[in-house]
Amino acid sequence: MRTTYLALLALAVSCSHSQKPASAETTSQPSASSSQAAASSSQTASSSPQASGSASAAAPSGQDRAWIERSNQNAKIVLDVQARFAPEFAARQGVTGVDDQISDFKPGHHERQRAAIQAALSQLEQKKTAENDPLVRQDLEILVDAAKRQIEGSELHERLQVPYYNLPRLVFSSTRALLDKQVSPDRYPAALVRVRKYAGQDGGPSIVQLAEAETRAGLSKGLLAPSRIEVENDLETAKPILDGIQKLFVEFKVQGSEEPVAALRKQLEDYLSFVRQEVLPKARSDFRLPPELYAFNLRQVGVDIPPQELVARAKRSFNEYLGEMKTVAARIAEKRHLPSSDYKDVIHELKKNQIPDDQVLAFYEHRLGEIEDIIRREHLVTLPSRPAQIRLGTPAENAQQPAPHMEPPRLIGNTGQRGTFVLPLSVPGKKVQKYDDFNYDAAAWTLTAHEARPGHELQFSRMV
Repeated sequence: MRTTYLALLALAVSCSHSQKPASAETTSQPSASSSQAAASSSQTASSSPQASGSASAAAPSGQDRAWIERSNQNAKIVLDVQARFAPEFAARQGVTGVDDQISDFKPGHHERQRAAIQAALSQLEQKKTAENDPLVRQDLEILVDAAKRQIEGSELHERLQVPYYNLPRLVFSSTRALLDKQVSPDRYPAALVRVRKYAGQDGGPSIVQLAEAETRAGLSKGLLAPSRIEVENDLETAKPILDGIQKLFVEFKVQGSEEPVAALRKQLEDYLSFVRQEVLPKARSDFRLPPELYAFNLRQVGVDIPPQELVARAKRSFNEYLGEMKTVAARIAEKRHLPSSDYKDVIHELKKNQIPDDQVLAFYEHRLGEIEDIIRREHLVTLPSRPAQIRLGTPAENAQQPAPHMEPPRLIGNTGQRGTFVLPLSVPGKKVQKYDDFNYDAAAWTLTAHEARPGHELQFSRMV
């Protein structure tokens, strides 16, 4: 359940509606219901033909705010439960009072999580029965359905899979969420409190001891082991992640961190030895999941059609996209007088003009400006007056997430924190793999539009 219950927390966050009055910094209509939040990519930006550089909208009325507040209180039932079991993730989203807490790895945590979600589910169902406001009731229906699926998913994972954890990645994510320039400095010391708890320096067992015992128990039962490709990747990328934890404490000057961080690193290195010696030999060569687990995972992300039908649709869509790529490639080849119009050859030619690493960030910032000029000129959407943020990923971040991505802002209680488009230039591992997929002119158009504006960055604009 370690990987799936986070989805319910994210859903509860999406059901917590912003109540800030609109200003020049906002781009969406006030007070969208949770079903609209699920389609936030199309809801966050105003499409007014008068849009130019900033947005203006009327603040929600008192009546509007009343239903939003009631719905937020319902979402808080789920947020509070999930914050008990994934406080690191909850704090990152904006839940307060859990900065110094860590995830529950103690024996029986799956059962405790299910019991807590079941108790929350009972409250939500009672509220749904008594609720007359269709908007509040709709949010309740979404939360009830998600809670039921979370319990189902927990039972499935516990019955079928060996519990296996990438602990270095967990600790780095936890630390990175607190040691960040957009986080108030008075929260920095909590990162050290977490480290001490992870290492068992608070009098309890360390997460390494607990995780190893749980994984060994799963292996002894003959459950489905993690895939070899997953385990090997975890082992190969662990060092830059461990280095990244130490670098964060140094960069943010957290007093008294040297000894606890070093002690935790030693424990995590011992954990990696355990993974290499006891988990890797039993890892499965086939990365595919059991059919019922795969179908459930699809439902968790909103896909309710049978996997076989999804595969058939995906193949049809792939062939359609391939046809479009061939058409575009032929036009590019003709315009540039290339020797071949095959789309693979055209991409290869486009990649030849690589942007030097020390110029990539400035290039993408300039490309973003060009895209914003087009958006304003064509009156496509309303843009916030604040600039979008783009930065290069650190080695630890690249090891954790090797693809370009949008790092979301704080979603609850946002006081100005902004999302950031993070661009990796290489992937650390057994050997550093240099990317050539993003460092050329043609790729920068699509990637910037997708991750920054008018893409993911605007999805979160109402929160800022």
